[in-house]
Amino acid sequence: LKQLKTLGVSLAIDDFGTGFSSLSYLNKYPIDTLKIDGSFICDHRSDYSDQSLLKAIVSLGKTLGMKVVAECVENDEQRNFLQSVSCHEGQGFYWGKPHAGWIPKTVK
Repeated sequence: LKQLKTLGVSLAIDDFGTGFSSLSYLNKYPIDTLKIDGSFICDHRSDYSDQSLLKAIVSLGKTLGMKVVAECVENDEQRNFLQSVSCHEGQGFYWGKPHAGWIPKTVK
Protein backbone atom coordinates (compact mmCIF):
# COMPACT_ATOMS: atom_id res chain seq x y z
CA LEU A 1 0.00 0.00 0.00
CA LYS A 2 2.85 2.39 0.73
CA GLN A 3 4.29 1.74 -2.74
CA LEU A 4 0.91 2.49 -4.30
CA LYS A 5 0.74 5.70 -2.27
CA THR A 6 4.11 6.82 -3.64
CA LEU A 7 2.67 6.34 -7.14
CA GLY A 8 -0.10 8.80 -6.31
CA VAL A 9 -2.89 6.29 -5.63
CA SER A 10 -5.41 7.45 -3.02
CA LEU A 11 -6.52 4.85 -0.50
CA ALA A 12 -9.82 4.56 1.37
CA ILE A 13 -11.28 2.34 4.04
CA ASP A 14 -14.80 1.51 2.89
CA ASP A 15 -17.64 0.53 5.24
CA PHE A 16 -15.70 1.77 8.27
CA GLY A 17 -17.14 0.62 11.57
CA THR A 18 -18.34 -2.80 10.41
CA GLY A 19 -16.88 -6.13 9.42
CA PHE A 20 -13.12 -6.26 9.24
CA SER A 21 -12.47 -2.52 9.49
CA SER A 22 -10.36 -1.87 12.54
CA LEU A 23 -9.10 1.19 14.37
CA SER A 24 -5.57 -0.20 14.03
CA TYR A 25 -5.80 0.19 10.23
CA LEU A 26 -6.01 3.96 10.63
CA ASN A 27 -2.38 4.22 11.77
CA LYS A 28 -1.05 1.07 10.13
CA TYR A 29 -1.90 1.99 6.53
CA PRO A 30 -1.50 5.25 4.55
CA ILE A 31 -5.24 5.94 4.30
CA ASP A 32 -6.58 9.11 2.66
CA THR A 33 -10.33 8.59 3.01
CA LEU A 34 -12.54 7.10 5.69
CA LYS A 35 -15.96 6.03 4.39
CA ILE A 36 -18.46 5.61 7.22
CA ASP A 37 -20.61 2.53 6.69
CA GLY A 38 -24.13 3.40 5.58
CA SER A 39 -25.70 1.52 8.48
CA PHE A 40 -24.51 4.29 10.81
CA ILE A 41 -26.31 6.88 8.69
CA CYS A 42 -29.42 4.99 7.45
CA ASP A 43 -30.15 3.70 10.93
CA HIS A 44 -29.29 7.09 12.45
CA ARG A 45 -31.86 8.28 14.92
CA SER A 46 -31.94 11.56 16.74
CA ASP A 47 -30.90 10.03 20.05
CA TYR A 48 -27.73 11.10 21.80
CA SER A 49 -25.79 7.82 21.48
CA ASP A 50 -26.19 7.62 17.69
CA GLN A 51 -25.19 11.24 17.25
CA SER A 52 -22.20 10.83 19.56
CA LEU A 53 -20.89 7.81 17.66
CA LEU A 54 -21.18 9.49 14.26
CA LYS A 55 -19.58 12.66 15.61
CA ALA A 56 -16.70 10.63 17.08
CA ILE A 57 -16.04 8.79 13.79
CA VAL A 58 -16.02 12.05 11.81
CA SER A 59 -13.75 13.69 14.38
CA LEU A 60 -11.37 10.72 14.42
CA GLY A 61 -10.97 10.73 10.66
CA LYS A 62 -10.47 14.48 10.51
CA THR A 63 -7.97 14.44 13.39
CA LEU A 64 -5.92 11.87 11.47
CA GLY A 65 -5.97 14.10 8.37
CA MET A 66 -8.37 11.94 6.37
CA LYS A 67 -11.24 12.95 4.17
CA VAL A 68 -14.45 11.59 5.68
CA VAL A 69 -17.34 10.36 3.51
CA ALA A 70 -20.72 9.33 4.90
CA GLU A 71 -22.60 6.67 2.93
CA CYS A 72 -26.39 6.31 2.73
CA VAL A 73 -27.38 9.98 3.08
CA GLU A 74 -31.06 10.02 2.17
CA ASN A 75 -32.73 13.05 3.74
CA ASP A 76 -32.30 16.58 5.05
CA GLU A 77 -32.03 15.46 8.68
CA GLN A 78 -29.05 13.21 7.91
CA ARG A 79 -27.38 15.80 5.69
CA ASN A 80 -27.90 18.56 8.25
CA PHE A 81 -26.44 16.45 11.05
CA LEU A 82 -23.38 15.50 8.99
CA GLN A 83 -22.90 19.13 8.04
CA SER A 84 -23.14 20.13 11.71
CA VAL A 85 -20.25 17.79 12.58
CA SER A 86 -18.21 19.00 9.58
CA CYS A 87 -18.28 15.75 7.61
CA HIS A 88 -16.43 16.39 4.33
CA GLU A 89 -18.61 14.48 1.88
CA GLY A 90 -21.66 12.28 1.58
CA GLN A 91 -23.17 9.90 -0.90
CA GLY A 92 -26.65 8.54 -1.20
CA PHE A 93 -30.12 8.98 -2.60
CA TYR A 94 -30.28 12.52 -1.18
CA TRP A 95 -28.34 13.59 -4.29
CA GLY A 96 -29.58 10.92 -6.69
CA LYS A 97 -29.54 7.29 -7.67
CA PRO A 98 -26.13 5.65 -8.25
CA HIS A 99 -24.83 5.49 -11.80
CA ALA A 100 -21.54 4.82 -13.60
CA GLY A 101 -18.99 7.57 -13.14
CA TRP A 102 -20.60 8.86 -9.95
CA ILE A 103 -18.53 11.40 -8.01
CA PRO A 104 -19.23 12.02 -4.28
CA LYS A 105 -21.01 15.28 -3.46
CA THR A 106 -19.96 17.59 -0.68
CA VAL A 107 -22.24 17.65 2.34
CA LYS A 108 -22.62 21.43 2.19
